[in-house]
Amino acid sequence: DDASAAASAAEGGEGAPVPPLQAGAALASPREVALHAAPPCVFEPPPGVAYMRVSIFLTSGASLLPPELLEQFNPLSLNVASVRDLPGVRVEAKPLQKYVAKSPFALQEQYCKLTYAVIRPIDPALGPRLMGTHGQTVGKSAVWEHKATLLTGHVDRHLFEEAIAMRPLVVEVHDRDPKPTAEEAARYQGLVDGAVVLGPDEYPELAPPADSAAQAAAAPPDAKAGKGSPAKDGPADDAALEPTGLDVFAVDKIFLLELSARWETAGDSFSHGTAKFRLDGLFNQAKQVAAAFARTKADGSDERMDQTIAMKMREPVVPTKRRIMPKGGEDDWALEEGERLVRKPGDYLAADTSLRLQVRLHRPYRTLEEDAGEIIGASTLEPRPFARVVFTFEYKNKGMLQAIIAAMDEVNDAALQDIQGSLRSYQLTEEEVAAAHAGTLDIVSGFHIIDRDCRMIVMEGLTATMERIMAAVPREHANDYACRILSNPDVEFHERLYTSLNVDLKKINLRDPLPVLCRMPEIYNRTKVSSDCFEALHRLHAIRKANRLAELAQQSMFPLVHQLLQVESKYGESISMEDICGEASAPRRTLARKTRVMEDSHMMAAGADTVQAATAAGGHTTERRKAPTDSTNPVFEKSLRERQPQDYLAEQVEALETVRREFEETKVAKETARALDPVSAEFTYSGQKLQYTGLKKAEMRKNLAREKGTHFTHSKDFLSAAISMVDDESNFLKQGRQVTRENWKTKRGFVYPAPKKPSEFYVHPHKPTEARIEILKEEWIENELHPKPVEREMTLKDGQPDFNCLPASGKMVFGGLEPPRFERPYDNNNLGSSTRLPRGSMYLDKDPEFFRSVHLCGEGLAKEKEDNKKREEELWQSKVVVDDLDFKVGGFNVRDRPVQLEKASDILQGKAQKISIKMVRNARLPSGKKVPLRQPPYSMFTRAEYSDPRDFTEDLRADDPTTYTAKDLTGQPLNFKTHIHRSLGKPKSQIIESHTRIKPMSEAEKVGERW
Repeated sequence: DDASAAASAAEGGEGAPVPPLQAGAALASPREVALHAAPPCVFEPPPGVAYMRVSIFLTSGASLLPPELLEQFNPLSLNVASVRDLPGVRVEAKPLQKYVAKSPFALQEQYCKLTYAVIRPIDPALGPRLMGTHGQTVGKSAVWEHKATLLTGHVDRHLFEEAIAMRPLVVEVHDRDPKPTAEEAARYQGLVDGAVVLGPDEYPELAPPADSAAQAAAAPPDAKAGKGSPAKDGPADDAALEPTGLDVFAVDKIFLLELSARWETAGDSFSHGTAKFRLDGLFNQAKQVAAAFARTKADGSDERMDQTIAMKMREPVVPTKRRIMPKGGEDDWALEEGERLVRKPGDYLAADTSLRLQVRLHRPYRTLEEDAGEIIGASTLEPRPFARVVFTFEYKNKGMLQAIIAAMDEVNDAALQDIQGSLRSYQLTEEEVAAAHAGTLDIVSGFHIIDRDCRMIVMEGLTATMERIMAAVPREHANDYACRILSNPDVEFHERLYTSLNVDLKKINLRDPLPVLCRMPEIYNRTKVSSDCFEALHRLHAIRKANRLAELAQQSMFPLVHQLLQVESKYGESISMEDICGEASAPRRTLARKTRVMEDSHMMAAGADTVQAATAAGGHTTERRKAPTDSTNPVFEKSLRERQPQDYLAEQVEALETVRREFEETKVAKETARALDPVSAEFTYSGQKLQYTGLKKAEMRKNLAREKGTHFTHSKDFLSAAISMVDDESNFLKQGRQVTRENWKTKRGFVYPAPKKPSEFYVHPHKPTEARIEILKEEWIENELHPKPVEREMTLKDGQPDFNCLPASGKMVFGGLEPPRFERPYDNNNLGSSTRLPRGSMYLDKDPEFFRSVHLCGEGLAKEKEDNKKREEELWQSKVVVDDLDFKVGGFNVRDRPVQLEKASDILQGKAQKISIKMVRNARLPSGKKVPLRQPPYSMFTRAEYSDPRDFTEDLRADDPTTYTAKDLTGQPLNFKTHIHRSLGKPKSQIIESHTRIKPMSEAEKVGERW
């Protein structure tokens, strides 16, 4: 039912009318089934045309194809089952929450098509077939159960295995494609009705006959407006005025062709999700081994087990931006805000979105009787006549470059003998290209990657031709970092990749070294670097690091031509003669005349004739306009000849010999004195307890102490440089520390509680001390220690009150009353009356707030402060115009310090909005060439050659035991001993640790229950 499937896809589902060839079931008996609702359709069927749905029911037990066809075609079935946990639209800004308040999928239901999937072709050998599923309603999941079958029996086995092993199956999930416009949807209705006419170059095989097209063109405008439009002149049923449209099935074919084109370009124009499946499990031979064991166990019975390979796979969906970005970025200014949100890639990773796929292969590609290269029966292996060679060497290696170019030109000159012009400018014809791909035209092509440090040349041609080139450019030594040649005649290829580059090496001069480009963060940004450019850089870097040609062939690491052109367009620079042939062009001679300078004083003194003769011999003449300069001094020249220079080197050598002899004599004297020294020089490290210098000072003090009444100094001129006759560290401080320790100790030892004397038992435990008893015997005086301050005496009369500084209002404290209230208003008539006051009685009320302290805050004051604070916050929040109070980049808070991987990131996030920044970012030369703003390098050292740090120990002087001053008890020299054990010099009774050898157990101790 191609038409109904196409109509379902036009509604937004992008349906695929391809049923699976392998169903694994047989036809059942016909039966009546209730028809479902009519599928959605873009256009209303013309009168007399109806859609019919045919259902075929199968029962298990047989297959739809005969067994011999199954073995011959070996169908591979792919079932795209479902996608789960779709993210919908996620927003964080509060003003945008209104779009997802109802549902995360509300915007997609409003602006997007139904959710469908597209299966990219696995390998060109299987045909450029693009498969798509029908559409499902937008939601958290979509269930398709879409089955598609590929016939693999006619494909070369090795090519199929290589494609499956090296390339994943890519499935695109499209849930954000915009809905078709009303004009697009009405186009197919117009083709059926005749209101829309195909162009002369559009689908000529489906166009209506010429007479019908002419009749449609001659129809009045009212007839072209669409079916059902009333005619103004003439009856409505006039058949002559009715335009003749295409057949509905022809329109359906047009829709299917355009549907496949939309599947192909959907990923180029819209963001989507991508899932990649590795189909290596199709080569698993576990079932074959199990069948072989089963046959062996069944006593040689030839019952064949089901060897069908079936896999159920689940892979995560990764967000992917549109593959082709228009120049200048996306023009989304005319879109609504909600429509712009759904155009962004979905957050599939955060939602853990996954795609389910079922794969089924009828039989294994290889039997157990075949090894990695043997083929049983007729061979389907395509010929592989081509080989490739990779040269990687230093930029300055001119000899190898010229040898490679000469060998390549020799081969191409022999193949193209009758060409006009040079090989560099020659363009291959279509016949020559076809012959080169067929292997009948023996030419060599390739490309040449150049940077300031290295050259990399990749060449391809016939296998025998590449062997001749390798003989002309022999390998001088093993591969290293300076030169690396990858060549293997056993690694062959079945097709050429670089024939379109013609017979001269395609030269691409990179503006930065290739490793530097591959480390730039911008290559992962698809708005700046396309996927083809990134893939080319990745493959070139892999070729630069590879050690075997077989690795590159197995992993398909040779870049394609269109990928190389993307690299040249993005990172290429102009090419110099040194880049082409390895030799820099000769500098141009200046046109200015050069004046010859005469430096020989004898020639200058010879006269003007000699000067003119010498000038004439040089090819040009100059006229002297002043007398010759007198530059001779016979007296000075004589002094130079007779002067005897002083030989400073000989004097230095003689002085060095004298110092060396004195040093040897002093060294012998020191070694003799050290040998006779009674003090052992075992510890020579400064600051040690038993250091040799300290012991010698102690010995010196001991000898000097014998001289009585004498003052010893280190200097004969200064008495202040006296020699201390006391070892502060050894004696004075030790004695002080010993006294301190003794004060903390009791002579009778540590006993608690200490024993009491008999006299202490008759004393009260709380008896005061003798000093306290003496104090208690004194007379008590009140406030002896706190006397009254000195003041003037004041005597009051009888009944006279003392002065009170607080004014009073009756019995109330002044200020503690509210303003007085009167009985009635003031009346002047009552002035002077003895019975009636002008304002009547006066009332004084107490002020309840008078005794409230300003330093105490009750509940009212606390609530008032809280209300004031809340009111200030609401006022500040009302003035906020940003979406979020936190500064975020990419939806995340900015760190206090940058991540090391983002050191080279641009400070500008997103697209430039300011006009001045746009001008800087999009600057162009007068020629029109773009001059983009380059990012600074990671570091000033990135372009310099790396050198390992030198080991400082290599520069140190080697240890010479003959120079050691310390010796052990046996007289052997010792190096510096930096540690003195705490038990050194102590008797065994003061050592905590003791090392005693454990005696072995006797035989009597190894028996019995205890053993």
